[in-house]
Amino acid sequence: RANPYEIELELAEKHKIGWYLFNLIIEGFWGDIHGLVYPDGTTRDPGVIAALFGFYRKRSSDRIKVNANKEGHAYRAVRAVEDSLRVEPTTLFMSKQKTTDDILTAAEYCVNLLEAAQMVPMWDPPSAQIEYWRSLPEEERDIWEIRRFAYEMAELVRKNCMF
Repeated sequence: RANPYEIELELAEKHKIGWYLFNLIIEGFWGDIHGLVYPDGTTRDPGVIAALFGFYRKRSSDRIKVNANKEGHAYRAVRAVEDSLRVEPTTLFMSKQKTTDDILTAAEYCVNLLEAAQMVPMWDPPSAQIEYWRSLPEEERDIWEIRRFAYEMAELVRKNCMF
């Protein structure tokens, strides 16, 4: 249980050892350690499904690292969050904040880059938090927590994608 399924499958293939799947569905008592797919067909780790078909992560020194900013998307994602967090003056002594939907959309731009480039832990992906907030009515969302989250995602993009 200490090694991910994909590593175990790769080792089994390398050493020509047979294997079998136990408890394919993620649910119930063993759901936190066993299973490959949820009852609805989604998966906890798509890398395991790929490993079933002989596709493994390249770990050698000649691997090519992801460049999440190759087309400038990291800059645009950070800018989108900055714009969504900016309080804009409308008239003298009045200002207008963006809605939580605006902030979540901007944060999602950063999250998509981070998740696709595997720069955040995927055991609890940030996109799941965004989906949770979107499932709540606007008035039940904690705007300050959403703003903090968006800021943190933009900072991760700055740190990990803008080099």
